[in-house]
Amino acid sequence: MRRWTIKELEEVDDLAFAIAVLRERQGMLTNPNAPLSQRIDTAIAGLERIGSKQRTEVARTPVHGREVVILQHRIVYWYRRDQEMTESDFEHIEELIRDGYNQGELNDDGNRGWWEIAT
Repeated sequence: MRRWTIKELEEVDDLAFAIAVLRERQGMLTNPNAPLSQRIDTAIAGLERIGSKQRTEVARTPVHGREVVILQHRIVYWYRRDQEMTESDFEHIEELIRDGYNQGELNDDGNRGWWEIAT
């Protein structure tokens, strides 16, 4: 079994934690076609759908946070634990904008957040 550090337990969200525990339990099974293994597959898929729906809802929620200008675009962003944008996130967003993205997730050492081009 995986040993979780206190820091990991504090930083992982509930859905990701549940999925990790289920995958770990499933990895202990010898028959992937066993009813328990199939039920775990179904549960993981359901949890992933919930996570996807939550991310979509967050994306549709107006973001009120800090602002920065990247490639002549006004970017609004926030982190779970409020902080200034790191240089690596700045460069990452710059690359994503060049690739045609207008919003996305941020993750600075487990401090997750969101950014979007302000309209």
